[in-house]
Amino acid sequence: MRSVIILLMLFLLLMLIPTYTNSLMVQLSYPNSVYLGQNIEIKFSVLETKINSINFPNISTGVKLIKNGNLLTYQGFVANYILFPVNFSISNEMIVSFVGICNLSRISGIVFYGQNFTPPLPDYKSNTSILTVALNGYLWQNMNNSWDLIGPIPGPSGNYIGDTLIINKPVNYTVVLTDDNGKAELSRVFINGSEYYVGIKTNFPWNITYVGFRLDNATVRPLEFSVIAPFSDEPYVVFVNNHQYYSGYTDNYGNGKFTLTVNSTSMTVNITFPKLKTFKVINVYGESPPQGSVGIKVEYPVEPMLIFGLAIAITAVAFTLDIIYRRKGK
Repeated sequence: MRSVIILLMLFLLLMLIPTYTNSLMVQLSYPNSVYLGQNIEIKFSVLETKINSINFPNISTGVKLIKNGNLLTYQGFVANYILFPVNFSISNEMIVSFVGICNLSRISGIVFYGQNFTPPLPDYKSNTSILTVALNGYLWQNMNNSWDLIGPIPGPSGNYIGDTLIINKPVNYTVVLTDDNGKAELSRVFINGSEYYVGIKTNFPWNITYVGFRLDNATVRPLEFSVIAPFSDEPYVVFVNNHQYYSGYTDNYGNGKFTLTVNSTSMTVNITFPKLKTFKVINVYGESPPQGSVGIKVEYPVEPMLIFGLAIAITAVAFTLDIIYRRKGK
């Protein structure tokens, strides 16, 4: 009996631990200020970090590795690359971020490879589709062993020496790729935090097997590299002051939203994701505010402290029961 109770306690503890503690992100969007009686819209996105590393496991033949302390610089030649394998057949959006310093050639930048790609051979020897978001401000695709310029896109600033773009200060370049009826669309670009709409549709199939950086006669020192994907069709439940208010599922891009009437100066809004074992809390607060305005803020973090406290409590109960049973057995 004693062992059964202890095992039950440990099982409850495991059930409470979030499944995606390290990779899950819930981004919230809400007004900075609200008024009594106002209808407000609260939006959120549920995302998962698939890759967050600069240790590229797939490096093409011929790439020169230059070490400087803990940093690694990659010097490439024609059709060279550094990559991570991915499988995004069930996701509808991919957010890829690169932070680094680089000297870039014409078709150098964040790259996506389709089916039948086999590293480490140079990509001009592969019979696959390639999409390159070049940091010099152009979008390229290769569908039949021939590069086609799709169009100009926003790119980071730098100095040019001939055709080489030199970026000698760390740049944060992020691209958002979405599934448009089985084809990839470059929907947005972020440069050092500034967002730019692109909306260019391509013929590149939404069946991506590798993502990374295409060198192609470039020298690149990555400082950060990440790939993020949404949680689509993820159930969520909204509680207002501990009463269920709304429920739904995230869309194909991991987004959800709901409207709320501010009818009190003390409201606690809890957005819970049961399958992911996590939640976020928004507090609407204030007492007799001027012109009926009230404050609004998000409490971060909520779940780690709760889980830690519950873990301590459950462990303490388990050990107490164990001591009691041991004494009874004497």
